[in-house]
Amino acid sequence: MKKIYKLKNQFKHYEWGSNSFIPLFLNAEKDGLPCAEMWMGTHRGAPSQAEDNGNLVNLADIAGDLPFLFKLIAVETPLSIQVHPDKQQALEGFERENKAGIPLDDQTRSYKDPNPKSEIICALTPFTLAAGFKQTCDCEVYSPSCFNFITLQPGQAVYIPCGVPHSYASGFGLELMNNSDNVVRGGLTNKHVDLREFKRIMNPDVFVPQIITPDSNTHFSYPCPCNDFSLSLIRGTRDTITFMQSEKAVGIVTDGELEINGMRFNKGSSFYIDNDGDQITLKGSFSLYIASAVSNPLSPCAQHFGNKA
Repeated sequence: MKKIYKLKNQFKHYEWGSNSFIPLFLNAEKDGLPCAEMWMGTHRGAPSQAEDNGNLVNLADIAGDLPFLFKLIAVETPLSIQVHPDKQQALEGFERENKAGIPLDDQTRSYKDPNPKSEIICALTPFTLAAGFKQTCDCEVYSPSCFNFITLQPGQAVYIPCGVPHSYASGFGLELMNNSDNVVRGGLTNKHVDLREFKRIMNPDVFVPQIITPDSNTHFSYPCPCNDFSLSLIRGTRDTITFMQSEKAVGIVTDGELEINGMRFNKGSSFYIDNDGDQITLKGSFSLYIASAVSNPLSPCAQHFGNKA
């Protein structure tokens, strides 16, 4: 039988975070700090732990280095306008800042690892973001009128490729990305800004993100043209569901109660699934999001990701 590991995850208390979204979702006490993110994965910035025979061990000891990072994200005030690098840009930037002797935890550092970072954001509440230039403009001047503003409804998602400028404005959701914490900021908050690097890696083309809306089927996979991650939504209605999961995966229950291979998970519970190839059996009334590693991009569905004008 496929083994399932319950996860214990770490939080990020950034200034733009919410005091309520994540504590309420997890049924946890508020600690007075803005809770912006909960990380699920093996990134060294906040690695998860897994329960194994009653003990907590680093998830990386069980799963190895996962190619994706899965997050809860709670936005109370807008994030910085930012872009993320592709693979080559990440390698160059990481090596450059290492040679400059900038510590990994230094606030002036943009490149925390050598990995690219594209991402998909999926709403759990109405979620407002700005992403991509909606018209040809002076790239020396950035203003809200330059960007596409979108409000996602629960379950809807958009994919944001490397190099596309964006900012999240408000709401609560799930974010799935490459296993990276590389952020190059262009302004809007008091965090470190590197306009020269921002303009160097930014894609200035007009780009309109396309909203992905799940259908009513039990299992829906969000189209995503990335080799490193895939996002799926599974809805349970008390019937037994058999699900083949041949890749390493992290799941989180967002509603209801799930029984998986005899283990019970309530709303807010997260877990890791190994890739031994066995099937899993899901029971209960629930909504479950699963992030998994994939070996091939879903390129035939590219029309869902964004349109260039």
